[in-house]
Amino acid sequence: MNQLLRLNILISLIFILGCNDELKEIKASSFHKFIEVAVVDADLSDDAKISALLDINQKITIWENTSHQKIVDYQSSNFKELQYHIVLSGDKKVIASAGKKYITIFSIETGKVITSWPVKGFSEDIQITQVLLNYSGDNIYIGLNEGSIVNVDLKYNKRSLHKIHNSSVTKLTLHKNGQSIFSVGNDGNVVQWHSYTGEIIWLTVFSQRITSFTHDSLNEKVFVSDALKSQKIINLGSTQSDISLEYIERFRFFRQAIFLSSGSKLLTASSKFQLSLWDTQSGEEIGFGNIKSYNFGSMILDFAVSWNKDIYSISSDGVLEIWSKNDL
Repeated sequence: MNQLLRLNILISLIFILGCNDELKEIKASSFHKFIEVAVVDADLSDDAKISALLDINQKITIWENTSHQKIVDYQSSNFKELQYHIVLSGDKKVIASAGKKYITIFSIETGKVITSWPVKGFSEDIQITQVLLNYSGDNIYIGLNEGSIVNVDLKYNKRSLHKIHNSSVTKLTLHKNGQSIFSVGNDGNVVQWHSYTGEIIWLTVFSQRITSFTHDSLNEKVFVSDALKSQKIINLGSTQSDISLEYIERFRFFRQAIFLSSGSKLLTASSKFQLSLWDTQSGEEIGFGNIKSYNFGSMILDFAVSWNKDIYSISSDGVLEIWSKNDL
């Protein structure tokens, strides 16, 4: 190894260590492990009061996050195929579960199946890739691998089909106004569209598939991360320039994200168990931490903000963690 190479390595190490010293370490204030088996999918209610878990045994359990008491469970015998997705309604009265072909809607209050049906798209060989419920759970949005999105209105018994993407839909998020949907696809497109007509309101395109997306309705910001090295905070309602996340590594891979402090901060989770806290005005990393991990592949499946602004996370190990707003 020549002298110049050694010097460059030494300078890089000093720079990295110096930067890490400036970052605030993030630690959870508490944690609770709900189940002992691995979790396929999980969803936190918007107010962080309940957790829904789909485990590898194909059992769905719903838990109260403060008392850690089980509210209800649904056995695998309710399903016609393997389940991969679950999502709660905003009012916490309904949960939807999906395999590759079938959707099943359950009542949380009664524990019984409300309805179940096979999903149809533009082609015969479709698979369900994402599911979203509106606040009351009577409107279901189903993303498919062909890029289309099915909207089923249970209240008025109506069905519509919108061709929004050119490949698999990987994320569906309801805008807080209830009138529009954000959808993300493997085609690299992030689209905001009218939830009833399918009319496109806003569109941005990335060169790689999108791995993480979140929306802050208060300040009209979105965070988008692709599979390579584009991580941007985009201001939808202003001419302010996009902010890119700044870090030393060549690239990072983000799986989940959530805006904090009225959009002034962003908390991200990697594909493994690392957390990072960012200043959304500068794009600089200001904090780091790790989730409670029981396996090498442990990762966060969902975030939510409680009434007092603490952050809740649920992981693939079935671990609920609370991150105090005062530490973020």
